[in-house]
Amino acid sequence: MATARVQLLDRIEASVDGERVPVGGPLPRAVIARLALERGAPVALEDLIDDLWAEPPAQARTTARAYMSRLRATPLGAWLEGGRAGYRLVDDPGMQVDLWTLEDAEAGVIPSDSEEVRSLLLRWRDSPLQGIGDPPFAALARVRVRTAVDRARLLGVRADLDAGDNARALVTLQGLRAAHPDDDDVLALLHTARARADAGDRALARLGGGAVSECDRSPGAHSVSNLAAHAGRMFGVPAPIAPMVGRREERAALTAALDVARLVTLTGAAGVGKTRLAVDWLGSDAVAGEDYIWFVNVGDEVDGTVAPVIASAVGAPDAAPEAIAEHLADRRGILVIDGAEGASVGVAAVAVAVLARARGLAVLSTSRRTLGVPGESVLRVDPLPAADAHELFETRLPPAARAADAVTIGRLVDMLGRLPLAIELAAARTAVMPLAEVGDSMLREIDRSEEAGEPRLAAALRSSLALLTSEQHDTLRCLAGFAAPFTRGAAAAVCGERPRDRDLDQLVSFSLVSAEEGEAEPVFRVSPLIRRAAAGGETLDEQWHRRHRAWFASQAAEASVALTAEGSGVVISRLRIEWPDVVAAFDSAVLADDGETAATIAGGLLWFGVRAGRQQELLEMVRRASALSATPSLEAALSLTRGFLAYQLGQMFEAATWISAARAPAEASGDRALRRLAAAFSAYLLTLSPEPAGDPVAQVAVALADVDEMPDAAAAMILLITGQVHRASGRSREAIELLGRAGALASRCGHEWVMLMAPVVAAKVQLDLRQGPAAMAMLLPAVRRSAAGGDPVSLLIAVSVAAGAAAALGADATGARIIGAVDAIGRRYGFDPRANEPADFELYRRRVREGLTAEEWRRAYASGLLCEMDELVEMAETLVRV
Repeated sequence: MATARVQLLDRIEASVDGERVPVGGPLPRAVIARLALERGAPVALEDLIDDLWAEPPAQARTTARAYMSRLRATPLGAWLEGGRAGYRLVDDPGMQVDLWTLEDAEAGVIPSDSEEVRSLLLRWRDSPLQGIGDPPFAALARVRVRTAVDRARLLGVRADLDAGDNARALVTLQGLRAAHPDDDDVLALLHTARARADAGDRALARLGGGAVSECDRSPGAHSVSNLAAHAGRMFGVPAPIAPMVGRREERAALTAALDVARLVTLTGAAGVGKTRLAVDWLGSDAVAGEDYIWFVNVGDEVDGTVAPVIASAVGAPDAAPEAIAEHLADRRGILVIDGAEGASVGVAAVAVAVLARARGLAVLSTSRRTLGVPGESVLRVDPLPAADAHELFETRLPPAARAADAVTIGRLVDMLGRLPLAIELAAARTAVMPLAEVGDSMLREIDRSEEAGEPRLAAALRSSLALLTSEQHDTLRCLAGFAAPFTRGAAAAVCGERPRDRDLDQLVSFSLVSAEEGEAEPVFRVSPLIRRAAAGGETLDEQWHRRHRAWFASQAAEASVALTAEGSGVVISRLRIEWPDVVAAFDSAVLADDGETAATIAGGLLWFGVRAGRQQELLEMVRRASALSATPSLEAALSLTRGFLAYQLGQMFEAATWISAARAPAEASGDRALRRLAAAFSAYLLTLSPEPAGDPVAQVAVALADVDEMPDAAAAMILLITGQVHRASGRSREAIELLGRAGALASRCGHEWVMLMAPVVAAKVQLDLRQGPAAMAMLLPAVRRSAAGGDPVSLLIAVSVAAGAAAALGADATGARIIGAVDAIGRRYGFDPRANEPADFELYRRRVREGLTAEEWRRAYASGLLCEMDELVEMAETLVRV
């Protein structure tokens, strides 16, 4: 018996017997989630429509049915039923839904401490029902999921306590308390877990240290939740003037760390919010059981002066570390030492003495570096996540600036490296200058010297850089030259001279470089703020720029092949991220009159331009590269690239000029594939001219002369173009034969573009013959393949032809919706079928309009303007069933 699994606790996913089911975009995922929430009960079609759309479109019933039809055609269809009562996801032993499992645990149907339940809770990331957007039903559904998770976690805690596994219970309870700080059940269980912890645990060491009485250790003795209750026991703790934004996970991690370790250091760059995090945590219930809390700022001290400052703060009569420890020996509490990086040796000496003598004390330090003491637990404080950084800026804005543009704010906080100090200073500055000027003004201030009145932010950043070794500083300067995120490979190639991996890791640990997950490997980023500070007003030398452009030229050369192969979505994603550096490398090559590198970069990225909607931008680069000298092979490839891009953008004169110009260098290059490709393109151009200067069929013969002896990728491209020539010349049978060969070769060598386009052109041939069903049979695999591969331009090309198939099938309203959707979505990706295929698209448009009244056309076209990519795919699917 097959087993299906549906995931609601994270991104909506489904699988059958371990194989992932391709369920589609946000709305199909939302359908699955909505049915799963009813656990076998049917959902009426009208209710489903209301739950999927806040304002249902005119075609909502048809669209909803199409989603269900498509889902039922997948392996998941065995558990999907529909009828007059509505649609439902069958609840039987073969269907496993993670939410159902948690609710079964709460109901006692399965043990709350079973491996299945524990596995679900371990994977929980507080992101339920992801991948569906925010349809009307989602908000309440997410509350239901979070509630089920929390109840399952509480049941698991009780089971752990019953089994004597106090450590596991403590870990779970720290997360629950962070999420529910006012929940009495959670707090009571937390006290119970602490009281039962083993003698070696941090909790019992703290409770049993010094002269602590039995009544002081009772669970409820210190369960207070406001600072007033701590007023007599807190010394030197600053009072925040505004609530803290974000850092929920860091606060929970700090609580957990101090439950199992007696020395914890918060590290991170200047301005990242270490002190603010510590102060905010000291005002929480996490310190409710402490007798004393001392907060000592030693940021202006050095090793020789730090001990007296700490001694004075805690009331010790002598400044020796041993005397401070003796004074605190019978106390229970937390000693917080803030800003320890300038006196780390002295702070470490005090911490070691206190921890050895005062067993009821914990030490919490904040520093840009670790103390290096055995047993030290280090928590790195990173810049804020984007959403929290945005919220902090808006929270701190003066009232007059509250209507700030969200996109501008996002760019500003990214420019500032999402450092809380920088964000708060920037928000305050909006009271005296326009928001658009704030970021540049702060970057300019980084260059101001101390003598000229160094601003607070510049001073903080400069003090962080002063702690770097000369090699680390040099690496940071090199990395700061990147304009966009970069990989380890890029860092090694561009920085050169010596290995940089260790420096890079250290800079990440200091929060001067951020590390992010990439599609294939981690990527790193230096914010403009850190970049400006690291540069120190100096520019990178020519050797750095030479290595930089050489690296991105090599990446472009590799991409010229990889962009046509399966899995090219990863390459496109990487190039989108690296694009500012690609452009910078190209500009550097042009400035250095390096025609070889400029041609390699511009010519190698043809398919990126086409598939990422950057045709116009890339065409401008190719035009600039064409003015420089290069080898004949590069010159021919660049001319063909320029001609193809100009054709894509509807600039036919330029297309004809440069495709013709490619013939001579292609011949001179000695590259047979280039020569035949130039001939094939020239033949196709002849079919587009009202008065051709030659016979396109004769040119096809030249292009195909030795195609069987060429590499598969080149041959597939030539066969695709010559198939288009035969189609334009009215030779349908020859066109279908060449396009079939092109598709077969492309499948064999993995040329994804030809695999997608060969059936699209073949579908056009069928539409020339008014064969709608045959055309859709060829189009639909291309539509599905481009959708699954995340290739928007190929998808738009295919569905624009599907509009013509709709007219041939009598589904003119669907054709009008497709045309509207292509017009709206195409603008985002630089795709305009009127420019790329003017004759074909206008023909399909005219055929669709002929089957509709003016009002029907207007209504259907307007409906299409509101559609998204997944709905375009659904419309193409419906045409197969017409």
